[in-house]
Amino acid sequence: MRGPLTASIFTRGIVAAPGAVEVEADLLAGGSQPVVTATPFGVGDEIREGMVVLEVSGRPLILLQGELPMWRDLRPGMHGPDVEQLNKTLARLGFLGEVASADAYGPETAGAVGAMYASVGYRPVLIGEIDSAGVGTSLDLRGRSGSGEAVDDEAMVLLRSEIVVVPSPSAILLSLRYSRGEYVSGHLLTVASLRPIVEVHVAEDLVQGLEVGARSRFWSEAVPTVVHTGRIAEILPALTTDQKTGIIGRRVILQPDEPIPEHLFSGSVTVSVETASVPEALVVPMTAVSSDAAGDTYVLVATADGDLQRRPVHVELVADGLVAVSSPQLSELEQVVVSR
Repeated sequence: MRGPLTASIFTRGIVAAPGAVEVEADLLAGGSQPVVTATPFGVGDEIREGMVVLEVSGRPLILLQGELPMWRDLRPGMHGPDVEQLNKTLARLGFLGEVASADAYGPETAGAVGAMYASVGYRPVLIGEIDSAGVGTSLDLRGRSGSGEAVDDEAMVLLRSEIVVVPSPSAILLSLRYSRGEYVSGHLLTVASLRPIVEVHVAEDLVQGLEVGARSRFWSEAVPTVVHTGRIAEILPALTTDQKTGIIGRRVILQPDEPIPEHLFSGSVTVSVETASVPEALVVPMTAVSSDAAGDTYVLVATADGDLQRRPVHVELVADGLVAVSSPQLSELEQVVVSR
């Protein structure tokens, strides 16, 4: 028969999402159950710093860049490294100029928070609107709620439930558990600094046949009928030892063609990577190809009168028990003899 033939290696891989951050749905003040009211982005979309990732019960979830997650609500009078990070973020986004103290939530910070919210079409929560449950009254690093000074009830607060922090200027929406109009609880969504990748460890003797851009496929053993595709994005030069097998090789990074389902994150998958391919050739069973004492390869063809005739062939590729051959003396209409 005539057609393409591809040779592949098979190995195990791990799906990784660099800089992934999971967002949980917090209960709103008063104990009401939150509901998704707007979904500006879909899974796989890129979201830049300062944009609204999702709207829950009419309130925004804003993406910001930083190293520290929002572990407390921030309000006027607070100090600490998280406040310093906020000030740097607001300055980077163009909402804040010079401040009296880099790590203090002063009136300049409060005003910048208001400007940031206004830029995306919302207003921030005010201290006077915080309920009696104590939302926003987390102690700062100096062990006090605020600075002890009187604060205007109209001062602006930054709620931790309305901010998601990632280590990069933008993020990819990896998963979104709920749709508009649905009540939410528990895990809400996942964002990541980079698109998910598949990491594989390939033995040193097999790496030689790989190249950047080569096609790959991967699937989960739990759902083997669903096959995902991708390409080699990078072959790392350093030799490493696989901790499980002890095999020396290199790490190979695969970039999927489409967004990866959430259930594959951090999971193990079976991976096949193309090492070579012939787009169009005569393909015969491997047991049909022989070689003589001189090293010349050939196939035997059965003629119409029952005789066997030898046809010299050149082997292009061997894969999966098949051989791609080329020969000006062999036709795809002829029947080759398979040895037993």
